[in-house]
Formats: sequence, structure tokens, C-alpha cells
Amino acid sequence: MSSSCWKKPCRFFSTSRGCRHGNRCNFLHDPTIIDQQPSRDPQHPHSSRAPPDDFQTWAYDVPRDSWAPSLGPDLSSFLEKAHKLVLQDAGTMQAVISRLSSEGGLHRMNEIVHNIDRALDRPMSIQITLFRTQLLPLFRILSNKDVHASLLLENSLDTIANFLFGYAGRRSLTIFAFVARTLSELLAAMGPRESEAALKDCSQVLCKIIDLNGSAAITEGFHPILKSFVACLEELGGSGEELSLTSTRLALEKVNRRLKIGQAFPEAKAVQKVLPVKPTFKLYRDAPGWLSDQGPRHDNDFEHIHQIQIMPTALELRSHRSEYLPVIEASQLHLAGPAGLLDRQFRLLREDTIGSLRDAVRNTQDSAAEHQQAARTYVYHNAELYDLSFHFFRGLD
Repeated sequence: MSSSCWKKPCRFFSTSRGCRHGNRCNFLHDPTIIDQQPSRDPQHPHSSRAPPDDFQTWAYDVPRDSWAPSLGPDLSSFLEKAHKLVLQDAGTMQAVISRLSSEGGLHRMNEIVHNIDRALDRPMSIQITLFRTQLLPLFRILSNKDVHASLLLENSLDTIANFLFGYAGRRSLTIFAFVARTLSELLAAMGPRESEAALKDCSQVLCKIIDLNGSAAITEGFHPILKSFVACLEELGGSGEELSLTSTRLALEKVNRRLKIGQAFPEAKAVQKVLPVKPTFKLYRDAPGWLSDQGPRHDNDFEHIHQIQIMPTALELRSHRSEYLPVIEASQLHLAGPAGLLDRQFRLLREDTIGSLRDAVRNTQDSAAEHQQAARTYVYHNAELYDLSFHFFRGLD
């Protein structure tokens, strides 16, 4: 067998300039087969791969982010092309579903929801056109048996289903309420086979979304949609054992079981929370100055701090009543607002500074039997003061 039997044709050989490698080219230079293309087998229409240009042209309309402009009227042809590409080979199908589950693909699906919101006030003919040209091609893609059978597309399909469900099911309620309303009007205008296929695709997508999102069972709004789908099924004669509607009936029965699980849950009643009452202990505290029930403690006890001397007076040293020390609770202060805060800080700072000195002098003056010293104190009798020196930073040396 010659080596030319397995060589691929050279793509430069048939051009006007020819192949620059000449006889040294590793590819085949044969003008009889250079333009031949692989033929499609009529018995296996899905055996040949779609031309690369078709997918690249379609993928060009899938934006890389959500800030791309909307397609407008071209959205219908975009979805139709996607459906045709899915019907090609497995590689193209996987590439299309992966693109639809990306940020740009979800942006295109969000355009369908916006179109539904704008079409709610339009005539029924416009709503039916929107359903047939945009929603139905998308549902045909998502309900394709090859798409569901592919394990590689499981995550991508779940991403699309979660997006169509939306937050608390709002997006899916908008979509399927629109589908239920248009389907009842559309069945009379469509043929039996087309009606059965449309109802089957919508039912399977609804079943996929509700089966994937457990919160759909307790979301209000899906029960009327299910009743509309069942009414359409009965109108087509699907209450019996018709084989053409078996998959549709099974999908709706699964949806019904999921929603009945949600109905079995007890309704949550609004319970008014009763805040526990925290016990408070208010101890009697003698107020300062003339606010005290017993009057001032000494000649340096005032209700206003600007009258208080920092160094203790002789009467203050001999007084055995406890000094007034403010508490943290602002409601128990004798002054409100910033004045009460400043009063509290001054009294506590003065107590930290001269409190131990005052107590030491008081205990020294009294007898040891009546008062015991809390800290060691050195007492110097007949001491005389000759000089005082103050440091600029350390104060009294």
C-alpha cells in the first residue's frame, strides 16, 4: 500500500500560488480528490459534524459578560440556530449547552423573561408568537433526551435550571404562568402532534426545575400552573393510556408529588416575640452635696464639680461618711447629658488620685482599734518642709 493512501490533502495545493513545499510537502498533492467533501449518509443524518462556521457564527452572539446589548428580534433566530446545532453531533451539542450555561448565555435567557414582561399587556397573538419563536425552541433544547443523557452536561443543565427558577421561584413563575396562559389558547390552533410535542417539552422543563429546587414545593403559584398543564393534557386526551402522552403525564405526576409534599408542611404562623424582662437592681446611693438626704458630708461636698477643691480639706479628712462616687448607669446620675459624663469622670479621677491619701490621713488621726489601715503607711512626726521642686514632666519630685 502506497503512503499516499493515508495522507491528507494539502489545502494550499489548489490555490493560485500553489504549495511552496512542492514535492517535499507531507500532504497529498492530488487534484482529483482535493475538492471532494465527505457525503452525508441519508440513513444517519446526525453522523456528520456540523460545519465549524455554523457554530462559530452562532457563538458570536453569546456575549462574554452580561453587559452586551440585547439581540432584539434576532433572539428568535438565535434560539432556532441553537436548537438545530443541538440536533447535530454530540460535540456540538455539548458546546452549545456549555455556552448557554455561561454568563452570556444566561443573559440571552434573561432577555426572554424581559420580553415576557413586556408582552403581558400586548394582544394574545403577539404572546403566542413569542412562545413559539423563543420559549418553545429553548424548551426543546432543555428537554432533548441526548442532553439529559449526557453526564458531561449535568452541571451545565443544572445551572440553566437554577437560573430559570430564580430567587424564590420568581423567574419560573413568570415564565410558566405565561406558558400556561398561552398553551390553552395555542392548542386549538396547533395540530395534534405539534400540540403534544409542545406540552411535553414544557412539562419536562417544569419537572426538571421543580425537581432540582426543593423550595419550589412550598412556593405559592405553582399549583395553578400545574392545574393548567393538567387541563391541557386532558384536552388532548391524555387522561387515558395514550403512548404519545405518557412522558408528559409522568412528568406532571412527578410535579404533583413534589407540590403535595410542600402542602403537607404546616403553615408557619407569625409568633409575636415577647422580649424577656431583665431584672434590674437599684441600690440606694446617697447623692452629693445638698441633694443628699442627710445634707453635705463636709465643706468640700458639692453637687457641681467646679466648687470642689482637688486637695481634701480638714473637715473632709475627719468625715466618716462615704464619698459620692457615680455609677456607670447614666439614668442614676444626678446630672444628664455631657455634664453628667464630665461630672462622673472628674469624681472618679479625683478619688483615684487623692482617695488613698485621704484615707491614710484619716486612719492615722483615728485610733487603731476603730480603723485598720488597708495599706502600709509611713508616718513621719515633727517633719519640717525646707524646699519643694517640681519637674517639668514628672511633677513633684
